[in-house]
Amino acid sequence: MPNDNILLKGCALVIDDEINNANERICKIINRIELRGTFFVKLENIPPRDTWSSLSQFSYLILDWQIKQPGSESIPVGVGVGQSIMAAQKALNREFVEYVVQNYFMPIFIFSNQIAGIKEYLAENTIVASAMSKEQVSIYDKSKLISVSQIEAYFNTWLKKSRQTQVLKKFDTELQKTKNAFLVEMNSLNQNWVDIVQAVIKKEHTTGTADEIKEGINFDFNELIRTSFLGKLGMTDYTGIEFKKPVGMKSNDVMQIYNAMKFVQYDVQPENSCEGDVYYKEEMLAGQVQKVCYINLTAPCDLRTKNMILVKGIPEQDDIEETDDGTNYSSSYCVPFLLSEKVIKFKFRNMRLHAKPSDVSKVGINIGNGVETFTRIGRLTHPYITALRQRFANFLTRQGIPRHPK
Repeated sequence: MPNDNILLKGCALVIDDEINNANERICKIINRIELRGTFFVKLENIPPRDTWSSLSQFSYLILDWQIKQPGSESIPVGVGVGQSIMAAQKALNREFVEYVVQNYFMPIFIFSNQIAGIKEYLAENTIVASAMSKEQVSIYDKSKLISVSQIEAYFNTWLKKSRQTQVLKKFDTELQKTKNAFLVEMNSLNQNWVDIVQAVIKKEHTTGTADEIKEGINFDFNELIRTSFLGKLGMTDYTGIEFKKPVGMKSNDVMQIYNAMKFVQYDVQPENSCEGDVYYKEEMLAGQVQKVCYINLTAPCDLRTKNMILVKGIPEQDDIEETDDGTNYSSSYCVPFLLSEKVIKFKFRNMRLHAKPSDVSKVGINIGNGVETFTRIGRLTHPYITALRQRFANFLTRQGIPRHPK
């Protein structure tokens, strides 16, 4: 397989009612795959729903579609209760597959002795149908499964088509290695290192209400842990992957991808304000919808204060940064491919020092004779927010000179 069997190294989940029967073919094949570097969790049925949130560490999933319920072998074929049990099992299988593809990026290999109708049944669920079209869910004939090399061939074919899997598995390997190295190092220094760090941070938080102090301590602890860990993350070697330019690649595809890579969409509003929070509103201008946003440029160390620095951003067709007359200091900064726009230009002269509201999911901006409400929709991530804040700081500290007459 390519990339040194990256899919076969790690932990995987196999669900098959015959997995613990040493005489069955699937049991023998799985045992041989384990010798090649995979650790399997072996289950005879779909796990309870309240355990599905624990599946994140698996590299891939092997699912037998025809799982027999205990005692169902004694029910004659065609008996109503038997049909009900099979229908319930099919529904549970599909529900489980839907949950996995919605919440985890892992390939699902479904094996069945009777594959006819399974694709159609799964495709009735739009989420699963989408995953099947992107080859995250694959279906194979279990009766033709005779060797480990055959499973490897299935994996090999799938992996060659899925460069994103190769990239993410390599990145995840580096991420896990960094995480464990970080924790081993800190533990070797002092097993109470988290308590020591908390004690140091608490010394810096002595003013404000009890809730403000608690929020400030939690924010600083988060920032320290996150930056300390990510700072130790090394480079990953992707040179062995054979990347291919997609057929029919469109500029809109590029825009959407880069927007998602630099912007976190808030499906659930965080309780606290964060640097890079984007407050957004659409308004009508000359009969057209105009997107307007304000971004929170408050430095992380100042987010616990009672004010936020907000800078206005609007869509532009060019990425030319504006400068002050007679100086080389930029008075704006352009972020390309943001909010589904070619460019969002943030103009530093449209800066507001805004009192932090009790509900940080919305801000009221004084515009003209009224107050307009902007809703927080997400967050610009590093390193883009860092570059924007650095350029803004450079603008604030510029040396003032007289303007030249026109």
